[in-house]
Amino acid sequence: MDPTVKLNLDQDANLDEDLNQFLREYFFQAKHNFFALYQDDALINQTRNLISEFYNLDPNSILITKDANTAITSIINAFNSPNKLTVSHWPSYSLFFHHLERSLPQKNLRVIILKFKNNQFIPAENIIEVIKQYKTQKVQFVYITFPNSYCGYKPSLSEVLQICESATEGFVIIDEVYYDYLQESCCSLLSSCKNLIVVRSFSKTHGLSGLRVGCIIAQPELIHKLKKWRQFENPTRMALEALSHILKYGKEVFQKSIENNKHGLRLLTKFFMDSNCSIVTTPTSFILIKRDRKNQKLQHFLNQVYVKDLSHWTTYDNDLRKYYRVSTAPVEILKPLLSSI
Repeated sequence: MDPTVKLNLDQDANLDEDLNQFLREYFFQAKHNFFALYQDDALINQTRNLISEFYNLDPNSILITKDANTAITSIINAFNSPNKLTVSHWPSYSLFFHHLERSLPQKNLRVIILKFKNNQFIPAENIIEVIKQYKTQKVQFVYITFPNSYCGYKPSLSEVLQICESATEGFVIIDEVYYDYLQESCCSLLSSCKNLIVVRSFSKTHGLSGLRVGCIIAQPELIHKLKKWRQFENPTRMALEALSHILKYGKEVFQKSIENNKHGLRLLTKFFMDSNCSIVTTPTSFILIKRDRKNQKLQHFLNQVYVKDLSHWTTYDNDLRKYYRVSTAPVEILKPLLSSI
């Protein structure tokens, strides 16, 4: 019997046969507890150096975490203080606010949400104006998704620099979990912005959604402070081995995986548009589909696959509760599925 390692298909687990084979062999031949959280720095340092080389980053500016969620939680736990202000935008990453709410009693939580108008990103001057307006209260966090995964808009690097210079007593968190799709980053600002923290994930394009690996990128002094909050939230040994294996492929093979994901997303988008569904396209790895129980093609599709239902998300995202989120998959899987429907 040839076993198959099945990962969480909530994200686009676009595994090629080589990685599948690697995971099968590792899974059944490893003599250690590879599901345990990995505490030995040797493999973590090796993986960190591979990330540094792959993305041309200073290895001392990288902190590996269990995933992007853990990275955000670590930042909040390390630096959050009662009665200080968090400024962000909407739509955004809902779980950031969930982690924020869990870190402090509700009475000590201060959050200002700036909403997009006509699908346009909040201008930097609007965020800076809020920071100045509440200067006596002091801004603890400014959280920005880069790009915004729901509409693709993002601030320019000069705008991010202005925001960092305004929030001098707080931290500007840039969420770049979809970096690999657009290849644009704020990391070039790290040398001049001591309060800038970038968060990334390897689950969106590296096929590691079930294994979970992420990282924090910041100035080395901040990384040193954040290490103690990460010590019980490391990735598993298996996740680190798998990521190291993928990074050794090189960028050419990795880019083919991204293009395959994009092709799959185009197929999904066309299918739902032809099926008269109301959708929100994104420049990332998923689309949003408005709930419609009368649409038979949509209901048939939902019966065939696992789809994330957004109806339970937090109080900041009432608009998203009307939608399903559908992630892309390899083209060779999508084509027969959509043809059958």
